[in-house]
Amino acid sequence: MGQVDAREAGEIAYMLANGTGKGRAGRDGSPRKSAHWRLLFLSTGELSLAEKMAEIGKEPKAGQEVRLVEIPADAGAGYGIFENLHGAASPEQFAEDLRAATNRHYGTPIRQYLEQLTARYGADPSGLHELIRASRDEFLRIHLPPGASGQVRSVCRRFALVAAGGSLATAFGLTGWPDDEADRAAAVCFRAWLDKRGGAGDHESESGIRQVTAFVEAHVSSRFEAVKAEADERVVNRVGYRERDEHGRWCYYVLPEMWKREVTKGFDPAELARAMVERGLILPGTDGKPAKQKKIRGENQKVYALAPGIVGGDDAEAGNAR
Repeated sequence: MGQVDAREAGEIAYMLANGTGKGRAGRDGSPRKSAHWRLLFLSTGELSLAEKMAEIGKEPKAGQEVRLVEIPADAGAGYGIFENLHGAASPEQFAEDLRAATNRHYGTPIRQYLEQLTARYGADPSGLHELIRASRDEFLRIHLPPGASGQVRSVCRRFALVAAGGSLATAFGLTGWPDDEADRAAAVCFRAWLDKRGGAGDHESESGIRQVTAFVEAHVSSRFEAVKAEADERVVNRVGYRERDEHGRWCYYVLPEMWKREVTKGFDPAELARAMVERGLILPGTDGKPAKQKKIRGENQKVYALAPGIVGGDDAEAGNAR
């Protein structure tokens, strides 16, 4: 990733995953046949796609981040990328041992794997298809969060395929692993990706919710006017109102036009509002619509009512401090 031109990083993510190269012309101007492939790819690097694209002031799209799945390298065991050193004195020594072993024995397992896989396919193709399908379905049943978006399901299916491949290798006698080790390892990586992503919803919704929360955190009392007027309050360019609920938590009410123009800028305001209702982050009206009528200073106003406590740490004590 560090060697890629930031202007091309996003397109490379699409190209690798979609399996089609760029269309190019031959020397005589006629179109050359594009390259095609099907693969799972792995890259290592210190930069994420988002960090790379930030170099040119861009953010990755949901489709790019789903195609280029980024897994944190720290396994959380105190050994960096490793969970177990298998008797080595240090992570560095284990890395050297692995490097030496792979330099001596590279290619041996995959050759045996492909020979057994193709033999199995030749003898019973439908049976092999069914075995892989059942393995993937079971992985999804166990590890896919309820209500996960199509984006998260797509990534989970990819990890499920890796797990199925590893389980086949174990069944072929090539790994020496316990029967469920491939599933366990793939699940650990999938959960690490999901935790880093921040949730199982759509990328756009997750990003939009973070933007709304950040906006409120940044403009708590400077742009949200208290429903009960305060003597020393000074609000410039108001976006809405705020008041405490019976538990002392601040509730924020955003005016519809400001919701569109500022709070959700860069996102679909209606779609984001619906997503936040589903997540319990916006309290809808009695008709179920995201915007509701709220009596403020004697007048009924249409507002988006953000759920109490949407801002982390915004309890009664924090509110009094402001």
